[in-house]
Amino acid sequence: VQATNLTRIQAADVFKEFKGTYDMDDGSRLTFSKAAGRYYATVGASEPVEVRLTAANQFSSISGRTALKFAMDTKAPIAYVTLRKDDGTIIASGPASTAAF
Repeated sequence: VQATNLTRIQAADVFKEFKGTYDMDDGSRLTFSKAAGRYYATVGASEPVEVRLTAANQFSSISGRTALKFAMDTKAPIAYVTLRKDDGTIIASGPASTAAF
């Protein structure tokens, strides 16, 4: 499925706000990055997984098996991410790493 221009703009806006590294509550680190116009999520030393915008502030893997949901704590302000399986089970969550910015 080809993304519309609006979807591309929305994805770019979400990436701009939430790019970087997150310290997950399971001890891993998740990195949200972009290369050659594509978006990726990398957990620890694993291979990057391509993700696409699927809802407001949410990217999902191409396979649809995992999703990244981003949120902003406006009081801090600090970004958070939650990594979920396709059945909604939370894999891990955590705040943006202060060392990454």
